[in-house]
Amino acid sequence: MFIPLFSALEQIWVMKTNACVPINRLCTTILLLLIILINGCQKDDTKDEPKVVSYADLSWANIKAKEAQMSVAPLVISNSGGIYFKAGDIIFYKTSLGNIGKMEVISVDQADNYKLTFKAVTYKADGTMLSSCTTLSIRGTWLCDLDTMTEVDEDGTQDFWVERLNPTDTNLEPKINAIFVRCTN
Repeated sequence: MFIPLFSALEQIWVMKTNACVPINRLCTTILLLLIILINGCQKDDTKDEPKVVSYADLSWANIKAKEAQMSVAPLVISNSGGIYFKAGDIIFYKTSLGNIGKMEVISVDQADNYKLTFKAVTYKADGTMLSSCTTLSIRGTWLCDLDTMTEVDEDGTQDFWVERLNPTDTNLEPKINAIFVRCTN
């Protein structure tokens, strides 16, 4: 279909008479419109790409939507293969008191007994903020209460333990009724 059209346009184009000048302009305009139409009909592949959401953009509703995926299973911080918690990793949680929240890993300090440093926000059941911190460090073998954003050294209402299993293996071990899900790798 396009080959005969282009052939005809080419014949009109090569004519050297003054009468062809308006036709040349018309053909050029039609050709430009065809190019625009063809490009406009191509599929927009960016619609199907997932949007990258930052820690700051994650809301109470986002966390609540992942609650069914949360578990009492330990999350591997490190093992003989290396450190698995990387800066920027996001973890959703439900505390032992039933509040939900989010944390973002800042670092894991291998030289300091795999100390876990993160920022976090814990929300009440109505979606308002209960507590937050911009930097909280939990030392290896210590416990954390995410409702109060504190490191604790004995059992109580803690939510997780930075469990040191051996010189290389470290877990975020949920305590009492707390549950967690790692949202990024």
